[in-house]
Amino acid sequence: MAILHVPAPAGGPPPAIHPDWRRLEGSAVAFLDRWELYADAVQRERLARTGIGRVTALIYPYGPYELLRIGADFMAWAFAFDDEYCDEGPLSTRPGEFIRTVARMQRAVECPEASFAHEDRYARSLVDLRARLAAFAPPSHVGRFVEGVRTYLMVEMWKAVDLRPSLEDAVAMRLFSGGGWVFPVLAHVMSGSALSQDAFEDRRLRALGEMVACVCNWDNEIASFGKELARSPGRDHNLVSVIAREQGCSPQEAVSRLAGMRHRVLRLFLRLRTSVLTDAPPPVAAYVEGLARYCRGCLEWTPSNDRYSSVDGLGGDATFTAEPIDDTASPEASHAPLDIPSIAWWWRYDPAR
Repeated sequence: MAILHVPAPAGGPPPAIHPDWRRLEGSAVAFLDRWELYADAVQRERLARTGIGRVTALIYPYGPYELLRIGADFMAWAFAFDDEYCDEGPLSTRPGEFIRTVARMQRAVECPEASFAHEDRYARSLVDLRARLAAFAPPSHVGRFVEGVRTYLMVEMWKAVDLRPSLEDAVAMRLFSGGGWVFPVLAHVMSGSALSQDAFEDRRLRALGEMVACVCNWDNEIASFGKELARSPGRDHNLVSVIAREQGCSPQEAVSRLAGMRHRVLRLFLRLRTSVLTDAPPPVAAYVEGLARYCRGCLEWTPSNDRYSSVDGLGGDATFTAEPIDDTASPEASHAPLDIPSIAWWWRYDPAR
């Protein structure tokens, strides 16, 4: 089992969980069954044991049940899609067919009236999620969800044709792949926060959202490395593997280097969050705190979940064991930007610089 031990950083919110998490669990499994979002009974069992209701309730601890139910069902959709289409399954080794299929999904969520795109069960279920969200959320929130899904699907198409990316490209991929950007954005959608489009486009808020996405996704990379190594041969997207390959080090050393990158990003997030909250109007403050709660929920869930820590997704052993990650490095750690151009721009907004 891959070990991930990352204490919650000082200054972050305490853990919280939505009280309806057990209901969300049942809803997510029912959604999977309704649309048959799995290849076989074994895959259904993996997904059912993932704890989708619990993770949704941890990352979105506040909000009306009907909105969180949509969030949990989209979480189920993303896990199923990643497993059956992106990482495993017949389309995962046929990039041309994969891109054609996923491009049609993208058109389906952008324009649900385009019925030609609804032949695929993943496209149909994605349209269903959009329609349900539109019934409970304003058009701006639906648009942000659609934009996030569009980027998610475009990056999965990129990954299909670039199986051994550079670190620069792999970091950009991981920011958006697996719904990495959609889920933190949904934090304010699930709680119904009335954030204006102008505020949403503020570059400081964009940086904060991307930082949270990266921190949570990089934790996921470490936790899932063993599973991906065993179940997705020929695909070299995991950042642990990319760092080891590009920098000529062992996987264990790559974990340490990725943990160091994570530490610097998390500290930057906390500094910028404090600065933004100094004079933020209530909708902006709610958005920023939603990002922090999302990150806190991921910290609670990722280390203990069989989906990432075991090869079979059912609690068996993984093929790689990492030493615990300690997030207690000194606060005097470097404030210099990471040497990764696609994310180095975040440090332009660092109050410490």
